[in-house]
Amino acid sequence: MLFGDFIIETFQSAVKKNLATERRDRLNLEKIRKLCGEKGITIAELESKSDLSNGAIAKWGKSTPRADNLNKVANILGTTMEELLK
Repeated sequence: MLFGDFIIETFQSAVKKNLATERRDRLNLEKIRKLCGEKGITIAELESKSDLSNGAIAKWGKSTPRADNLNKVANILGTTMEELLK
């Protein structure tokens, strides 16, 4: 296993643990919406810039995002994955 793969796997594990409840998911989506507002972009624009399909971020309220996708979103929003998971 390469070091980069190890990091992605570790982050995916952390994402799954931190997004375990629906309440936690909603809080993360609200943080993403707030940061989009601060950046002056819509969720749809964020998805496009992140190479995500339309509606992908909204689905994070019911499913666990992949670590690489969450990292793309965090980078575009100028934050970290950890901050999005708080």
